[in-house]
Amino acid sequence: MICLLLGAGWLFVIGEIVSIHFTFVKILYKISTVKNVFYTNFVKPLDK
Repeated sequence: MICLLLGAGWLFVIGEIVSIHFTFVKILYKISTVKNVFYTNFVKPLDK
């Protein structure tokens, strides 16, 4: 019984870490796309 609880706990912890990691990656991806859009729309026309 204790082994099952430990296993479930570890699965929960791993799931939490993975979900946090994915959210972080999503946020970074959004920031990079926003930066790219900003760069192509505002910075490039100013360079010309």
